[in-house]
Amino acid sequence: MIGMAVVFILAGFYVLGTLIGFAIAQLCTFNIWILYWDGLKDVKKPEIPVNEYKLAKKLLIFRSPIIITVLES
Repeated sequence: MIGMAVVFILAGFYVLGTLIGFAIAQLCTFNIWILYWDGLKDVKKPEIPVNEYKLAKKLLIFRSPIIITVLES
């Protein structure tokens, strides 16, 4: 999406270029989603359940450097 927006902005479309890049990215995403929809219907739940609290803890630990970096800037 960002690449398409940059290309259209450099071509002289400015804000319209950003909108066109966003629209093209959305259409591509929708097409990929349609192609894989049938395969997603057959997905089974994992046999070993994941403890949600452990997962939340991992996510918080993983994103804490990002949060600190954002707060510093």
